Amino acid sequence: MSDLLYLIGEISGKTIFIDGTKIESAANKYTFVWKRAITKNQTRLYTKLTSFVAECEELYGIRTVYHDRISIHTLKRLKKQLCRIKVQDGIVFVHGIGRRKTQLQKSLEQLDQYLEN
Repeated sequence: MSDLLYLIGEISGKTIFIDGTKIESAANKYTFVWKRAITKNQTRLYTKLTSFVAECEELYGIRTVYHDRISIHTLKRLKKQLCRIKVQDGIVFVHGIGRRKTQLQKSLEQLDQYLEN
């Protein structure tokens, strides 16, 4: 991103400060997102992901190989495996009032939320 800004002449390139902050613009209000908050939320998300993957492995009898950290690639492989189970079992996803979702549907929806973030 900084290379693009340098090429179009928005920044000079002499001094660029990298202090772990990120400026976000929402309705012309600039807010700072601090590095400490990002790393704290990232560790929380990682613990949620590891427990979610372990739960899916236990519930559906699948094995997902991940070494130190769970990557997006690992989550996409897990989604493919869950979709394969859905097709094999002939599970139809339901929506609306008065219908109960299966555990597989709940897991896939939660996995989609993790992949969006």
